[in-house]
Amino acid sequence: MPGPDALVVAAYFALVLGAGALARRRLAAASAADFLTGGRTLSWRQAALAVMAMTADPGILGTCGLAFLWGFTIHWTAVNLWLCAPFAAAFLLPVYWRTGISTTAEYLERRFNAGSRMMMAALMLAFNVVVLATILQLGALLLNAVFGWPVRLSALVVLALAGLYVVGGGMRALLILNRWQSALVLGALFAVAYAAVHAVGGVAGFAHIRALSLSGAVLPSTLPPNDFSLLTRMWFPWPAIVLWAPVMSTAWLACNHSFVQCFLATRTLADAQKALLAVGAWVVAMTALAFSAGVAMHALRPALAPDQAFIQVILTMFPAGARGLLIAALMASLLASVSGVLMASGTLASVDLFARLSGRTSSRGAARVAQLAVICAVLLLLPMVGRSRSVTAFLQHFMGDVYGIIAAWYLSGVFSRRATARAAWLGGLGGLAVSVTLDAATRINFAYVGFLSFAAATLLILWFSRWEPPPTSGQLAGLTVYAPSSGDPRDRGWAGLKWYAGAAFVVYAAATIAWELYLRK
Repeated sequence: MPGPDALVVAAYFALVLGAGALARRRLAAASAADFLTGGRTLSWRQAALAVMAMTADPGILGTCGLAFLWGFTIHWTAVNLWLCAPFAAAFLLPVYWRTGISTTAEYLERRFNAGSRMMMAALMLAFNVVVLATILQLGALLLNAVFGWPVRLSALVVLALAGLYVVGGGMRALLILNRWQSALVLGALFAVAYAAVHAVGGVAGFAHIRALSLSGAVLPSTLPPNDFSLLTRMWFPWPAIVLWAPVMSTAWLACNHSFVQCFLATRTLADAQKALLAVGAWVVAMTALAFSAGVAMHALRPALAPDQAFIQVILTMFPAGARGLLIAALMASLLASVSGVLMASGTLASVDLFARLSGRTSSRGAARVAQLAVICAVLLLLPMVGRSRSVTAFLQHFMGDVYGIIAAWYLSGVFSRRATARAAWLGGLGGLAVSVTLDAATRINFAYVGFLSFAAATLLILWFSRWEPPPTSGQLAGLTVYAPSSGDPRDRGWAGLKWYAGAAFVVYAAATIAWELYLRK
């Protein structure tokens, strides 16, 4: 790496180390609750920026690589957030906020029982370990390509940097640093997408790309493949987009504790809802930028390894110094994601598992021990992730195994007055059995595995609930969408889907039709 680039990246690492040390000193006297929740002091803009930095992790390298192979057809997996984000903000966040929970799993105990809470915590903890391992693998590949460091050493460096300010400063330190890092991350994504599209001749040149994706369509096309086979190898054909993408997006955005923990750190419910809406809109834009870079790089260098597309834009299309700044931005995103997932994992392990099993109150020390245990599990999993043909596919398969069950729990709990505690636990077990069996014994596409496990868990919860007495109104107080607002000024948000959710989706659909007509012209 040229000297200017190395200096920029080194300066960034030094800045993170200094910020982590300062955060630990400033927050040394924070209570255990503030250590885990962030103190509920953020505005919606601050919370949104913190989550945005976490979503634009090195997984964007894999997202760019997917577009390199499949083109723009898979963008509909993100477009559904125009509907899923307002849905979650209108109906799920108010319930979380009014119950005063510290973790999303805690809601399941209040609504159902401790068994559902611990099962959810175990599933999310396992998922977080997989997420951390995949993020670290992609980040390590980035450092290997840029610096030539061994992959394992690169992963250890990232873990050490993230742990320095998360294990020390807790959730509030994470939120403070992520707010500042997000601006660098957003700027880098726009710069890379612009450079890649400009290299193929701008929008007109991009539209004239005639290379075919693995689905058989030209890469710039947004129309998903018409493949209705459960065994399809296509990445999100039409049926999967309709059946699985909304379930996955809702669970990823509103049941994923890494994100919800940031939303619950806001000052008011309205702030939390606005932050979630901003994140949903950002994810749509972020994936469009990554897909643009992937499609453009396929046209320029079709023999390139897909996961190298984003990196090669930086290394070949920017001058010295600017390259270092963009690499530092990716490192900022990497640390934001690792630290966010690590913080959430420590909370899940200490609050939802350790405290429930031991009967003792969770503490800062317990959270730190849990975070260190998660780090050890990630290090053990890294070799398996490294041997995977596709890091993104490895993660998506695991999402299909667990997210359907998680979505069934929360949607049943929030929307059904009839769902009972034992039925939720049995339904979760049944859904997990379906997903594991289908994944291990069949070749059914991961998206359909996720949807079938969601459908099975939901139906089992509702069916088993018929054989138990329904919960009383006192047991359901504040735990469903039917509960009234408490009257606290901080509790004043908005309810119901707003008109702009449907309007945004219609605008995007119209833009898609116009783009497809332009391609054919």
